[in-house]
Amino acid sequence: MLDSIPIVVRLDAKRVHTADLLRELRVDKFHLEREILEQAGKYAWWATLYSEVEAKCELLREKLEGLEARLAHNFVEGSEAKHRVTDVKYYVRQNGKYATLRRRLRHWENALRTLKYAEKAWMQRAGLLQTYSANQRQDKKGETE
Repeated sequence: MLDSIPIVVRLDAKRVHTADLLRELRVDKFHLEREILEQAGKYAWWATLYSEVEAKCELLREKLEGLEARLAHNFVEGSEAKHRVTDVKYYVRQNGKYATLRRRLRHWENALRTLKYAEKAWMQRAGLLQTYSANQRQDKKGETE
């Protein structure tokens, strides 16, 4: 069993979020009312973080596509020779800026995948809180009868 699920997201130079997702998702059954009241806000925060990382990935994809187009254009421009598509792709992928941008995109896509599952976990947590609450009401109802 996991002891922690560390999440570190650096959105920009001033905004770095560090959290232990396992600890964040933990439910304190002894303070169920507080947990229920805080659930929506916590879910909204994590969903917003997911959205921001998704936007970052989209921005990097756009930059990558633009760089790829410029590099391909530069490769074939001014050349009388016919170039195979594979030659152009190979040229683009060998470019240092392209490789760096691909690595950055992969990094952000990994963070996006993690946050996607974190968002699903928050949804499951909401269902769990509903179940705990229903069980608690049922227990109280049984005690009064």
